[in-house]
Amino acid sequence: TGFQNVTVKSKSNRKSSKKLKLEVLPDLNDMSYESDLDNFPNYHKLGKGHLKILWIINYCSSKNIENLSSKDIVFVARKLKDNLPATSFSAFNKRNIDESYVGTIAGNRFFITQKGIDLLKNYGVNKHI
Repeated sequence: TGFQNVTVKSKSNRKSSKKLKLEVLPDLNDMSYESDLDNFPNYHKLGKGHLKILWIINYCSSKNIENLSSKDIVFVARKLKDNLPATSFSAFNKRNIDESYVGTIAGNRFFITQKGIDLLKNYGVNKHI
């Protein structure tokens, strides 16, 4: 699949704003975004970064968009009006990888595992996750 360059304004307190170019999957531009997904908690009610990453991967998977890069995930977070810092992505996702909530394929692309889906579904019941 090809990639498409998308210009996203980075959030900054400075008067001049930088633009961060993200190479993302083209389907992500055409997709509509909402923070609710049936049988899962609302995206904005997930306080922890690792859970937000899982939610985004699962959301995109429900729209038949698989194997996301970190840039894809950061792009979707911004579309959901959230600031998931690209610089913190690896730290947030480390737990997901260590606990086998996500799997990886060549090219540093991520997919959600059944264990990750179960964790998200149970988040509303067990908020200490």
